[in-house]
Amino acid sequence: MVKKKSIKDTGLVRDIPEGIKILAVFCFIGALFSFIAGGFLFSFSDSVSQNADIFIQQGIDIPSSMELIFLGIALLGLAILQYIVARDILKLKSWARNVVVVFSVFGIITAIANLTEKFFASGIFSLLVNLLIIWYLTIRKDTRKVFK
Repeated sequence: MVKKKSIKDTGLVRDIPEGIKILAVFCFIGALFSFIAGGFLFSFSDSVSQNADIFIQQGIDIPSSMELIFLGIALLGLAILQYIVARDILKLKSWARNVVVVFSVFGIITAIANLTEKFFASGIFSLLVNLLIIWYLTIRKDTRKVFK
């Protein structure tokens, strides 16, 4: 009797559901943006602190050089995590699915905070996207099935 191979056994990209591929692409794009932003903050933190007097004279409160370096390192770390999650969600690893769901929960919290501020349109869009991701990864039976 021939055992039928599952998607995980074959390892072929064509066997991965389209929604997972799209989600992975967005994770890769998020990793790229986090990497660029982290590198920018990390590398330009010194020049911002050198020109702090200009900002202070205009009444603009800026973070210190050390805070910018810390934020840049945090964003670079987030970029690495996002890359690993994107790679492993294509491999249909359940831990990667759980990380995306947790990120989406944080996204919902941020979206609700944006709804109370002046960012109503972006808050609605973010809320809908994050709810869609959670629905797709946790409620759809066929998606849950490929991660088991």
